[in-house]
Amino acid sequence: MPRLKTDSYTCLALIASYPNLSCTKKQYYVSPQYAPDSLDDVLCVANDSTWLFLDKIFTQVAQLFPYEYIHTGGDEANRQFWMKDPKDVALMKKEGLKTPAELQSYFEKKLEKLIISKGKKMIGWDEIVEGGLAPEAVVMSWRGMKGGIDGAEMVHEVIMTPILETYLSRKQGDPSVEPFGPGILRLSTCYQFEPIPNGVDPKYILGGQASTWTEKIPNYRHLGYMTWPRALAIAEVYGRPNQPATGIDFHTV
Repeated sequence: MPRLKTDSYTCLALIASYPNLSCTKKQYYVSPQYAPDSLDDVLCVANDSTWLFLDKIFTQVAQLFPYEYIHTGGDEANRQFWMKDPKDVALMKKEGLKTPAELQSYFEKKLEKLIISKGKKMIGWDEIVEGGLAPEAVVMSWRGMKGGIDGAEMVHEVIMTPILETYLSRKQGDPSVEPFGPGILRLSTCYQFEPIPNGVDPKYILGGQASTWTEKIPNYRHLGYMTWPRALAIAEVYGRPNQPATGIDFHTV
C-alpha cells in the first residue's frame, strides 16, 4: 500500500527552520538521535501560522506523490509543551478540551480535513485514538495490538505493526554478542505473530508492516543483518490465506 509518511522528526526539522511554529519559540537543531523530553518538537496548535504551513506543505506533497494515503505521524508528541503555552491552553478552554490527548485529537481532526481536501486519506500512529479518533483516519498500531483493536471497534481501517512482533531494529539473538538494538525480537516470535486479533472483523485490518528504524543502524551491512531473515518470516505470516497485505519499511531519522 503506497503512502508517504511524516513524523515528529519532520516537525522538528520544520521548527528548527521556523521556531515561531513551536510553543516555546526557541531555536532547536535536528539531532540524529532521539530528542530529549526537554526539547519542544510539537507544533503550536493555536498558531495560525502552523496551519498556513501545513496547508502549503500538504498541497505540495499531494501534488508530488500519487499515492492514496499520507501518513501524518502523531506518535510520541511531547504534549507537555501545549499545556505550557497560553495560546493552546486558551484554545482548549474555548473548545471544551480537558486533556492534552483531547487537544491532539482536535489537531488530528483538523489535519484530517486538510488531508482530505487534497484528495488523500490520513494514516496516523495509534496515539491518534486517544482523545477521540478523526472520522476517517486509518490507525497504524505500533505500541501493541490495542490501538488497532480499538480502531477496528470504532469501524476504522487498521494497519498492524506492533513493536514486540514486527520491529526489526530490535536484537534477534544473544544480547551479549548482538549489535545494539532496543529489546529483542526472535525469529520464532515473528512466525507466531497473528495480525488479526480474536473478535476483530478482518475487513478492518487493512494490512501490516515490519519496520526497521535505522537511527542506531550505521551501515547497510548492519541493516541487512537486522532485516533478514525476520522480514521473510513476517512476509510469510502476512502471506497466509485470509491475511492482510504486508509491507517492509526502512525508516531513517
